[in-house]
Amino acid sequence: MAKGGRVVIGMVGLPARGKSYIARKIARYLNWQQIKCEVFNLGQYRRDLCGTKECTADFFDPNNLEGVKAREQCAQLCLEDMIEFLTTGGGKVAVYDGTNTTVERRRMVRDAIKKSIPKCTVIWVESICTDDKIIENNIKSAKLSNPDYKGVDPDQAIKDFLERIEQYKKKYEELSEETDGEDCSFVKLYNVGKRVVVNNINGYLASKVVSYLMNLHVNPHPIYLVKAGETQFLLENRLGGDAPLTENGKKYAKALNEFFKKEKSEGKITEGTKIFTSTLQRTTQTAQAIDIGCKIHKMRILDELNYGVCEGFSLKELEEKYPTELSERKADKLRYRFLRGESYLDLIHRIEPVIFEIEKSKEPVIVVADTSVLRCFYAYFSKHEIQDVPFLPVPLNTVVKLIPEAYFCYENLYEINIESGEVKEQQNPKSLETKRVPRTISHIFYRGKE
Repeated sequence: MAKGGRVVIGMVGLPARGKSYIARKIARYLNWQQIKCEVFNLGQYRRDLCGTKECTADFFDPNNLEGVKAREQCAQLCLEDMIEFLTTGGGKVAVYDGTNTTVERRRMVRDAIKKSIPKCTVIWVESICTDDKIIENNIKSAKLSNPDYKGVDPDQAIKDFLERIEQYKKKYEELSEETDGEDCSFVKLYNVGKRVVVNNINGYLASKVVSYLMNLHVNPHPIYLVKAGETQFLLENRLGGDAPLTENGKKYAKALNEFFKKEKSEGKITEGTKIFTSTLQRTTQTAQAIDIGCKIHKMRILDELNYGVCEGFSLKELEEKYPTELSERKADKLRYRFLRGESYLDLIHRIEPVIFEIEKSKEPVIVVADTSVLRCFYAYFSKHEIQDVPFLPVPLNTVVKLIPEAYFCYENLYEINIESGEVKEQQNPKSLETKRVPRTISHIFYRGKE
């Protein structure tokens, strides 16, 4: 495989600045866009190679020579795996996720990449926080989800984490043209996107990443995915159409309103909550029933998958009139494009602006749409491969609530009984972190001896 056209995104910043959250969001977005990307997390290498109990705050002291040596070895091994991913593993973009707080470390990374992949673009993304409230929220989030503190007393975890930050501050050098070179490409994010500085960014992939970062922040907020209520077309298993809600669909919409009223009374829904929906009858009727004082945004780009000449067909009719089309669709449901219609890949690209709007929002978001559209959103926010999109379950009369954080996407399902209004809740937290096992650990030891 050619070595040109690759991109490495290196994270920079003190702990609790949202770096891992940003890194995983970048990878999720690019993979969702079918650009093969992987996160190489230095913390994960350190945990695999050095353990967690041994890595208290003192381990990160720049004067702890044994700790420095172990961390440098972890960084080197992580770097080697990343280069292998880009050269022989089919990778297009790699994210080098660590603090990388010194000019020396960043120079080492750049030199190694340029030597192995001369045409590779290296972009540094530095997250800088001066807002104490943001830092406090990030520390709480890290304490709850950071694998370093699994099973550790919360108060002790916070104390140790704060001490770790102080150790990193001793040698922290911010990105700049003066220290990192005039040709250095970087993006500096201040206080989760309140101010963004961009330097020397060129190329399609690099510009795409920067555009995404402009709409990103690290404040977790709930995203509710709501399937439109029942229609006659749904009962007849027909494709597309613009049918109104059935009586059962209207009952669901009414019960849905009560569900969101309760969410608002408990402070989970705010005045700034946005409701996004399509222009179709069934979705607008469902969304308009949610009477909680939130603005509804009707968007044509959220309309269901365009089935082209097959619009309104049942699967039986599709098989009778276009038997070869149905077999092609079964063979590759992700890429299959209906005659004069769309494929799931087309739909993914179509709804991208709404993804940006959701990422930009610091308030809760409710998306009321059809199955095909919700599959795309669910795949993006949870850890599902793009090939899985056309097959993801989207149950009727059920609200999916997602809260993406650095290491997990907390997922709650609320099944609503349309007759009684009773809500059955199911919690299902799913990890967003892909654990990469280093190729070899035989030459690295840090347990007080070699």
